[in-house]
Amino acid sequence: MNEYLSTDQRRRQIASVALDLLANQPVAALTTRQIAERIGVSQPALFRHFANREAILLAVLDHARSDLADLLETELRKGQPAAATMAAFVAAMAHYVSQHPGLPRLLFADVAEGSEPTVHAAVLAMQSRQHAVIKTLLQLRLADAERPAIDLDAAAALWVALLQGTILQWQLAERSHPLATALDRALQLWWAGLATLPATVRDTPHKPAVLPALFVLDVRPILASGVDPLQSILGHLDRLPAGGILKVIAPFRPKPLLALLAGRGHAVRDADAGGNVWHIEIPSLSSSLIEDLRDLEAPLPLERVLTVAQQLPPAASQAFRLPRLPTLLLPHLAARGVEHFALQEPDSTALLWIGRP
Repeated sequence: MNEYLSTDQRRRQIASVALDLLANQPVAALTTRQIAERIGVSQPALFRHFANREAILLAVLDHARSDLADLLETELRKGQPAAATMAAFVAAMAHYVSQHPGLPRLLFADVAEGSEPTVHAAVLAMQSRQHAVIKTLLQLRLADAERPAIDLDAAAALWVALLQGTILQWQLAERSHPLATALDRALQLWWAGLATLPATVRDTPHKPAVLPALFVLDVRPILASGVDPLQSILGHLDRLPAGGILKVIAPFRPKPLLALLAGRGHAVRDADAGGNVWHIEIPSLSSSLIEDLRDLEAPLPLERVLTVAQQLPPAASQAFRLPRLPTLLLPHLAARGVEHFALQEPDSTALLWIGRP
């Protein structure tokens, strides 16, 4: 190796070289020997970072997911209307794909048909993520325009099909025309088509059960099934009672979600729990600021909670960060008619929610 790179840097380099090679050859023709020769290392050196070719393809998809998430986060944080956000993201995505033409070759190759199961699952997960993002932006767009409801799932699926078909046509035409222009034209036609649809007539929906005021949602099983959890997270958030807090556990920092929620006015807090585990704390819009009592000496935190509990008016709530799980405090809250939910954090501190019915 001609230069020293950290393990993460070397893995990123290997994935980047694999993606570059895919720009001009089929996925089936890509070999670890080619990648090693392009970098200037031996195959055994390559296998110190990836067990096999399939692991390299998974890394390519993971880096692409992360890069596209960064692009989406950038647009969401600008606070533009949903239609402008979507147009800007599509333009940014077109630029990214144009710079990395090997990515659609990987997405549309035989691996997408299941010949390599783990890569196939990763491709499906990326498609599910596209669907979830578009559905969410479409919901915001309809709210901006005060337009009646349409079939959001069908509309999102249609855009994903248009997106993939336009990119595939660009590939088949040997990338002879600007992808950004083609995708923008497809987007405008999609918007125009949606505008002609009649409103969806639905029966009065069944109102879902309200969640506990402090609710934990682990999205890792959802992601493992190949489904993007964005809609599930937003659905759980809508079911929180006033003043409630949703705690999401994820295997990575979901930057687009954080930007989207911040744009909706949520005071989101995220923390790296280690071991590829992230905790995302999402208070409802009506939540008050969480009072941090972790630096107080015992028994001051418990005394403070009891004082606030006694002063809470009906339908009011308050959340606290405590140095440890307040096991002895909970019976006293119950005796005072105060609802409460407690959660122990990975660092052994605790999150406590109290409220008056």
